[in-house]
Amino acid sequence: MVKIQNVDEFNNIKKENFGYILFCDTRDKTVMHAPNCKLIQADDFERLNSDNVIFHWFSSYSLAQKEFDNIVFCNTCNP
Repeated sequence: MVKIQNVDEFNNIKKENFGYILFCDTRDKTVMHAPNCKLIQADDFERLNSDNVIFHWFSSYSLAQKEFDNIVFCNTCNP
């Protein structure tokens, strides 16, 4: 698990288009996106990160599943 610390890391992950981006909000909901998902952009990262949403990157679904029990898949990108 890698916690995405800043918008530069976020943009690099999107550019590489490998693995999965997960974000967790305060309602104990974890949403999984493909890096190329059009719903999550750099301005979303900055806005949501300030609202106590934590972004993570995982190389595989199985690794993400070991960390989070409540993963919901994005309906747009269907990772």
